[in-house]
Amino acid sequence: MGLGSKPQRILIAGGTVVTARRTVRADVLVRGERIARVGRVPRAEAGEVVDARGLLVFPGFIDAHVHFSLPVAGTRSADDFHTGPRAAAHGGITCFLDFTVGHPDLSLPEALERRLEEAKPSCIDYSFRTEMIGWTPERAGEIVEVAELGVRSFKFYTAYSESGRRTPLGHLRAAMEAIRGIGGVAMVHCEADELVDPSGGPFPAARPAIAEEVAIAEVGILARETGCPTYIAHISSTRGLAAYLEARRGGAPLMG
Repeated sequence: MGLGSKPQRILIAGGTVVTARRTVRADVLVRGERIARVGRVPRAEAGEVVDARGLLVFPGFIDAHVHFSLPVAGTRSADDFHTGPRAAAHGGITCFLDFTVGHPDLSLPEALERRLEEAKPSCIDYSFRTEMIGWTPERAGEIVEVAELGVRSFKFYTAYSESGRRTPLGHLRAAMEAIRGIGGVAMVHCEADELVDPSGGPFPAARPAIAEEVAIAEVGILARETGCPTYIAHISSTRGLAAYLEARRGGAPLMG
Protein backbone atom coordinates (compact mmCIF):
# COMPACT_ATOMS: atom_id res chain seq x y z
CA MET A 1 0.00 0.00 0.00
CA GLY A 2 1.54 3.26 -1.10
CA LEU A 3 1.95 6.38 1.02
CA GLY A 4 -1.38 8.15 1.33
CA SER A 5 -3.36 5.37 -0.36
CA LYS A 6 -6.54 4.00 1.18
CA PRO A 7 -6.59 0.53 2.79
CA GLN A 8 -7.94 -2.23 0.58
CA ARG A 9 -11.63 -2.93 1.23
CA ILE A 10 -12.80 -6.53 0.91
CA LEU A 11 -16.39 -7.62 1.53
CA ILE A 12 -17.00 -11.25 2.46
CA ALA A 13 -20.66 -11.42 1.57
CA GLY A 14 -23.53 -13.68 2.59
CA GLY A 15 -21.67 -16.25 4.67
CA THR A 16 -22.49 -17.76 8.05
CA VAL A 17 -20.23 -15.95 10.50
CA VAL A 18 -19.03 -18.02 13.47
CA THR A 19 -17.67 -16.23 16.55
CA ALA A 20 -17.06 -17.27 20.15
CA ARG A 21 -20.52 -15.96 21.08
CA ARG A 22 -22.83 -16.66 18.15
CA THR A 23 -23.40 -17.96 14.64
CA VAL A 24 -25.17 -15.54 12.30
CA ARG A 25 -25.72 -14.92 8.61
CA ALA A 26 -23.85 -11.70 7.90
CA ASP A 27 -21.41 -9.80 5.71
CA VAL A 28 -17.89 -9.01 6.88
CA LEU A 29 -16.16 -5.85 5.70
CA VAL A 30 -12.36 -5.85 5.94
CA ARG A 31 -10.34 -2.64 5.64
CA GLY A 32 -6.62 -3.24 5.36
CA GLU A 33 -5.84 -5.80 8.05
CA ARG A 34 -8.83 -5.05 10.28
CA ILE A 35 -12.44 -6.22 10.40
CA ALA A 36 -14.38 -2.98 10.02
CA ARG A 37 -17.94 -4.25 10.26
CA VAL A 38 -20.02 -7.40 10.68
CA GLY A 39 -23.64 -7.17 9.56
CA ARG A 40 -25.40 -6.01 6.44
CA VAL A 41 -22.91 -4.07 4.31
CA PRO A 42 -23.74 -2.33 0.99
CA ARG A 43 -21.68 -3.69 -1.90
CA ALA A 44 -20.73 -0.13 -2.84
CA GLU A 45 -18.51 0.09 0.24
CA ALA A 46 -16.21 -2.66 -1.01
CA GLY A 47 -13.44 -2.67 -3.56
CA GLU A 48 -13.62 -6.46 -3.85
CA VAL A 49 -16.49 -8.83 -3.05
CA VAL A 50 -16.02 -12.47 -2.04
CA ASP A 51 -19.21 -14.54 -2.36
CA ALA A 52 -19.43 -16.62 0.84
CA ARG A 53 -22.99 -17.89 0.43
CA GLY A 54 -23.23 -21.44 1.75
CA LEU A 55 -19.88 -21.13 3.52
CA LEU A 56 -18.78 -20.72 7.14
CA VAL A 57 -16.74 -17.60 7.92
CA PHE A 58 -14.42 -17.83 10.92
CA PRO A 59 -11.97 -15.34 12.41
CA GLY A 60 -8.36 -16.38 11.89
CA PHE A 61 -7.34 -19.12 14.33
CA ILE A 62 -4.36 -18.84 16.69
CA ASP A 63 -2.13 -21.89 17.16
CA ALA A 64 -0.70 -21.32 20.63
CA HIS A 65 1.87 -24.15 20.59
CA VAL A 66 4.14 -24.84 17.62
CA HIS A 67 7.79 -25.85 17.20
CA PHE A 68 9.28 -24.56 13.94
CA SER A 69 13.00 -25.07 13.26
CA LEU A 70 13.40 -26.55 16.73
CA PRO A 71 16.84 -28.08 17.39
CA VAL A 72 16.30 -31.27 19.38
CA ALA A 73 18.13 -34.59 19.74
CA GLY A 74 20.68 -33.71 17.08
CA THR A 75 18.15 -32.73 14.42
CA ARG A 76 15.52 -30.07 13.72
CA SER A 77 11.75 -30.22 13.55
CA ALA A 78 10.46 -30.83 10.03
CA ASP A 79 8.76 -27.47 9.44
CA ASP A 80 10.70 -24.22 9.37
CA PHE A 81 9.44 -20.62 9.43
CA HIS A 82 8.69 -20.78 5.71
CA THR A 83 6.87 -24.10 5.33
CA GLY A 84 5.14 -24.20 8.73
CA PRO A 85 3.34 -20.85 8.51
CA ARG A 86 2.27 -21.55 4.91
CA ALA A 87 0.73 -24.86 5.96
CA ALA A 88 -0.94 -23.13 8.91
CA ALA A 89 -2.42 -20.44 6.67
CA HIS A 90 -3.98 -23.10 4.45
CA GLY A 91 -5.71 -24.43 7.57
CA GLY A 92 -7.14 -21.06 8.58
CA ILE A 93 -4.47 -20.16 11.14
CA THR A 94 -3.38 -16.52 10.98
CA CYS A 95 -1.14 -16.36 14.07
CA PHE A 96 1.07 -18.81 15.96
CA LEU A 97 3.13 -18.89 19.14
CA ASP A 98 6.49 -20.60 18.97
CA PHE A 99 9.27 -20.78 21.57
CA THR A 100 12.72 -19.34 21.99
CA VAL A 101 15.57 -21.84 22.29
CA GLY A 102 16.87 -21.34 25.81
CA HIS A 103 20.42 -21.95 26.99
CA PRO A 104 22.11 -21.20 30.34
CA ASP A 105 24.74 -19.04 28.60
CA LEU A 106 22.19 -17.04 26.61
CA SER A 107 20.19 -14.18 28.08
CA LEU A 108 16.43 -14.22 27.57
CA PRO A 109 16.46 -11.11 25.31
CA GLU A 110 19.29 -12.58 23.20
CA ALA A 111 17.40 -15.84 22.72
CA LEU A 112 14.29 -13.91 21.70
CA GLU A 113 16.17 -11.71 19.23
CA ARG A 114 17.62 -14.82 17.56
CA ARG A 115 14.22 -16.41 17.08
CA LEU A 116 12.66 -13.18 15.85
CA GLU A 117 15.33 -13.08 13.16
CA GLU A 118 14.67 -16.72 12.22
CA ALA A 119 10.93 -16.09 11.99
CA LYS A 120 11.12 -13.31 9.40
CA PRO A 121 10.14 -15.60 6.46
CA SER A 122 6.73 -16.26 8.08
CA CYS A 123 3.74 -15.28 5.95
CA ILE A 124 1.42 -14.95 8.98
CA ASP A 125 1.59 -13.22 12.36
CA TYR A 126 3.52 -14.76 15.23
CA SER A 127 4.87 -14.30 18.71
CA PHE A 128 6.98 -16.33 21.11
CA ARG A 129 7.06 -17.84 24.56
CA THR A 130 10.41 -17.40 26.26
CA GLU A 131 12.02 -20.71 27.23
CA MET A 132 13.52 -20.37 30.72
CA ILE A 133 16.31 -22.95 30.54
CA GLY A 134 19.12 -22.04 32.92
CA TRP A 135 17.29 -19.04 34.38
CA THR A 136 18.05 -18.07 37.99
CA PRO A 137 16.43 -15.47 40.27
CA GLU A 138 19.48 -13.22 39.87
CA ARG A 139 18.37 -12.72 36.26
CA ALA A 140 14.90 -11.40 37.13
CA GLY A 141 15.60 -8.20 35.20
CA GLU A 142 15.67 -10.20 31.96
CA ILE A 143 11.96 -10.96 32.39
CA VAL A 144 11.27 -7.22 32.35
CA GLU A 145 13.53 -6.78 29.30
CA VAL A 146 11.67 -9.48 27.37
CA ALA A 147 8.33 -7.92 28.32
CA GLU A 148 9.56 -4.61 26.92
CA LEU A 149 10.26 -6.43 23.64
CA GLY A 150 6.60 -7.47 23.55
CA VAL A 151 6.70 -11.03 24.94
CA ARG A 152 5.02 -11.82 28.26
CA SER A 153 4.75 -15.62 28.18
CA PHE A 154 7.46 -17.83 29.71
CA LYS A 155 7.98 -21.60 29.36
CA PHE A 156 9.24 -23.87 32.16
CA TYR A 157 9.88 -27.59 32.64
CA THR A 158 9.58 -29.43 35.94
CA ALA A 159 11.43 -32.42 34.43
CA TYR A 160 14.41 -33.26 32.19
CA SER A 161 17.13 -32.31 34.64
CA GLU A 162 19.56 -34.52 32.69
CA SER A 163 19.40 -32.05 29.78
CA GLY A 164 19.38 -28.95 31.98
CA ARG A 165 15.80 -27.98 31.16
CA ARG A 166 14.29 -28.44 34.63
CA THR A 167 13.56 -25.35 36.71
CA PRO A 168 13.80 -26.01 40.48
CA LEU A 169 10.63 -25.15 42.39
CA GLY A 170 12.31 -22.29 44.26
CA HIS A 171 13.41 -20.70 41.00
CA LEU A 172 9.97 -21.29 39.51
CA ARG A 173 8.33 -19.49 42.42
CA ALA A 174 10.67 -16.50 42.02
CA ALA A 175 9.99 -16.41 38.29
CA MET A 176 6.23 -16.55 38.82
CA GLU A 177 6.41 -13.57 41.16
CA ALA A 178 8.36 -11.60 38.55
CA ILE A 179 6.01 -12.67 35.74
CA ARG A 180 2.96 -11.62 37.75
CA GLY A 181 4.64 -8.25 38.23
CA ILE A 182 4.82 -7.58 34.49
CA GLY A 183 1.32 -8.92 33.78
CA GLY A 184 2.60 -12.07 32.11
CA VAL A 185 1.77 -15.77 31.95
CA ALA A 186 3.83 -18.78 33.00
CA MET A 187 3.57 -21.92 30.89
CA VAL A 188 4.70 -25.13 32.58
CA HIS A 189 5.43 -28.59 31.20
CA CYS A 190 4.44 -30.63 34.26
CA GLU A 191 6.12 -33.94 35.04
CA ALA A 192 7.76 -34.74 38.38
CA ASP A 193 11.42 -35.18 37.48
CA GLU A 194 12.09 -37.98 39.96
CA LEU A 195 9.14 -40.00 38.62
CA VAL A 196 10.09 -39.80 34.94
CA ASP A 197 12.40 -42.37 33.37
CA PRO A 198 13.12 -41.55 29.69
CA SER A 199 14.78 -44.96 29.30
CA GLY A 200 11.89 -46.79 30.96
CA GLY A 201 10.51 -48.39 27.82
CA PRO A 202 6.89 -47.85 26.71
CA PHE A 203 5.36 -44.44 27.40
CA PRO A 204 3.18 -45.46 30.40
CA ALA A 205 6.24 -46.86 32.17
CA ALA A 206 8.60 -44.04 31.23
CA ARG A 207 6.11 -41.28 32.04
CA PRO A 208 3.51 -42.59 34.50
CA ALA A 209 0.38 -40.55 35.17
CA ILE A 210 1.45 -39.93 38.76
CA ALA A 211 4.39 -37.86 37.47
CA GLU A 212 2.00 -35.42 35.82
CA GLU A 213 -0.40 -35.45 38.77
CA VAL A 214 2.30 -34.58 41.32
CA ALA A 215 3.84 -31.83 39.19
CA ILE A 216 0.51 -30.15 38.42
CA ALA A 217 -0.40 -30.18 42.12
CA GLU A 218 2.92 -28.51 43.01
CA VAL A 219 2.68 -25.92 40.25
CA GLY A 220 -0.91 -25.21 41.23
CA ILE A 221 0.20 -24.38 44.77
CA LEU A 222 2.88 -22.01 43.45
CA ALA A 223 0.39 -20.33 41.11
CA ARG A 224 -2.06 -19.84 43.97
CA GLU A 225 0.61 -18.46 46.30
CA THR A 226 2.13 -16.05 43.75
CA GLY A 227 -1.07 -15.10 41.92
CA CYS A 228 0.67 -15.77 38.60
CA PRO A 229 -1.62 -16.85 35.73
CA THR A 230 -0.26 -20.24 34.70
CA TYR A 231 -0.92 -22.35 31.63
CA ILE A 232 -0.41 -26.10 32.10
CA ALA A 233 0.81 -27.48 28.78
CA HIS A 234 -0.69 -30.59 27.15
CA ILE A 235 -2.37 -32.33 30.10
CA SER A 236 -2.37 -35.98 29.03
CA SER A 237 -3.83 -38.12 31.83
CA THR A 238 -7.00 -38.32 33.88
CA ARG A 239 -4.94 -38.03 37.06
CA GLY A 240 -3.26 -34.91 35.73
CA LEU A 241 -6.64 -33.43 34.80
CA ALA A 242 -7.99 -34.20 38.28
CA ALA A 243 -5.02 -32.40 39.88
CA TYR A 244 -5.56 -29.43 37.55
CA LEU A 245 -9.26 -29.15 38.41
CA GLU A 246 -8.56 -29.52 42.13
CA ALA A 247 -5.98 -26.71 41.97
CA ARG A 248 -8.47 -24.45 40.21
CA ARG A 249 -11.10 -25.19 42.84
CA GLY A 250 -8.53 -24.20 45.44
CA GLY A 251 -8.05 -20.78 43.86
CA ALA A 252 -5.04 -21.36 41.60
CA PRO A 253 -5.18 -19.18 38.44
CA LEU A 254 -4.55 -22.11 36.09
CA MET A 255 -5.39 -22.55 32.41
CA GLY A 256 -4.95 -25.67 30.36
